[in-house]
Amino acid sequence: MSSSALILPARRARLIIFDLHGVLVHRPARVGRELSAAEVVAALRDLGVMIRFVTNASSKGPEEIVALLDRFGIPAKTDEVATAGQALAAYLREWHPGSRVLVIGQIGLRQLIADACRDRITIDDAGEANVVVVGRDPGLSEAKLTAAARAARRGAVLLASSVEATVPAAGCCEPGPGHTVSAVEDAMGRRAHVVGKPNPFILEQVLGLGRDVLRDALIVGDTAETDIRLGTAVGAITALYPRPAALVPESAPAADWILDRLEQILLFTGGRDGDDLARAEGICNFQQPDPCDPAPRTVDAILERGLPISTTRRLLPDDLPEHGGCLLDQSHHG
Repeated sequence: MSSSALILPARRARLIIFDLHGVLVHRPARVGRELSAAEVVAALRDLGVMIRFVTNASSKGPEEIVALLDRFGIPAKTDEVATAGQALAAYLREWHPGSRVLVIGQIGLRQLIADACRDRITIDDAGEANVVVVGRDPGLSEAKLTAAARAARRGAVLLASSVEATVPAAGCCEPGPGHTVSAVEDAMGRRAHVVGKPNPFILEQVLGLGRDVLRDALIVGDTAETDIRLGTAVGAITALYPRPAALVPESAPAADWILDRLEQILLFTGGRDGDDLARAEGICNFQQPDPCDPAPRTVDAILERGLPISTTRRLLPDDLPEHGGCLLDQSHHG
């Protein structure tokens, strides 16, 4: 494909915000000459693009995420990473100082909150809490649900890391935090307020990104109800990757782009001429799209047919819903 035929997206991204699981790690097998996630991230850094990594993992801190990325050949710094566990701790410090907190989740979440909120809150397992925090908890017990119900009778607030239905495991999926949250909601008789994705709090307060910066960002994720909803909430460009295995329901927010290959992200970072364009064209070895596709939405098809950037984004209302959901049949946890 010649430079004159290459049409880049109208909006240039100066910041790429990656979901982790399903996008950079535990991602689909590479096809043909497709670049690895490590190669894509390295190319973006070479182009001078800022990179951030955001995951709804509740039991891991930034140091553990940096170590995980390193195992996949992706260097990162702790200040480039935000987790749902960090978001919960930051939310407690900002909005519930002095509270007694019941933590329902894995030991990593409890430790994150204890370390970050040591001087601001008290962890209470006896049901005298006025805040209940919930993350993924494979060991959820009747005793924990009873403590949550006791806290509810005291008017406790219920906070959740996320409500995704599944999380990726070695070659498969396991029940996600949504199952734990649903059980605790039933026990307490109230809905949880989600602090991780799609709540913009994780970007604005954990990573310190302002709305002016986020308007020049591209958010790449594999789940419409978390990653794409987060992007639309802050006015960012959104891209769904990989192409969903099941139809996304009409109630889910529409991504601006659907990517078949991760390296297509590079087309969002360069100008219409010069070295950046040449590098993007050289790296993205596009395939011929399906000529029978009546409504192409992938970057491949748009480049091939000269279609304009999608304008189907549905913005969220100002009041972000408290409770999200995992509407893709084969979604992953970020």
